Amino acid sequence: MPCGIKVQNESIAYNLRWDDGSVHAVYGVMGHNANWACTQGDSGGLVFTITNNTDREGRGIVSANSAGKDGPRVMYWAQAPDVLNIVRQRLNPHV
Repeated sequence: MPCGIKVQNESIAYNLRWDDGSVHAVYGVMGHNANWACTQGDSGGLVFTITNNTDREGRGIVSANSAGKDGPRVMYWAQAPDVLNIVRQRLNPHV
């Protein structure tokens, strides 16, 4: 599990090319780690932050890595509220 991923861009739009050649517009967050952030097969994995010694906060799900010169050091993820909004759900239904 890579740690120390720093947010580079909190609101980024980019195009993602699938293996079948189709291109899809994606919106999310871009993060960077000096060594390794994610690799193929990590899509859909949980992105979280450590808030203190015992608590973790889910931030979103991995959507892609940078296949360019930055390789696995740059990753992209969809924020949890954005994912939940798509399916019309909330973490606290009373809000």
